[in-house]
Amino acid sequence: FAYDFGAEAAGITRLNRNWVYLQDGKDPLPEEYTHVLIFAYRHPPWRIRHSPSYTSDLGSWVTYHLTSFIAVEIADWIRTLGYPAIADSTLTGFHIMLPPHEIEAGLGEQCRIGVNLHPLLGPAYKVAAVLTGLPLVTDKPISFNLESFCEKCEKCARECPPNAISSGKGQKMKTRGVTKWQVNTLRCQ
Repeated sequence: FAYDFGAEAAGITRLNRNWVYLQDGKDPLPEEYTHVLIFAYRHPPWRIRHSPSYTSDLGSWVTYHLTSFIAVEIADWIRTLGYPAIADSTLTGFHIMLPPHEIEAGLGEQCRIGVNLHPLLGPAYKVAAVLTGLPLVTDKPISFNLESFCEKCEKCARECPPNAISSGKGQKMKTRGVTKWQVNTLRCQ
């Protein structure tokens, strides 16, 4: 269904309660939400080439709106089937951490620059999701040896003007059960 609305990649995983945004220290999602349908929409490459500019900013805005639209439409459709569903996107608000769910749903691997990289879309895509109680068959994480490549390459770390991207093999940290490279985002400003 996500592909019918223009999504370029989609995957399904179980909802991991460790990756839910807490409200007042508690998980706000009802227990009936058990699965995450997550999908990606490519950020238009021709807009990226003009970054930073109004053209590239507009591309992000349009892409965020498209993913939000897809999430709302899919959630509405699932509810017509009698199952609970809510959209999780930039415009509807986020209930979960999308990056670790992306990886679990087979949409890519995390790279050294701190984002997930899809094997066909690269790092330039936006995601949204639908949380649901609809029983779904889950996808598996994929590996295209990105971690090994990033450990050897380090080009992004060398080329980063403010040195915000970590280099070396031991620069990973574990947060909420996810081991990932750290990026000093304060240096990016």
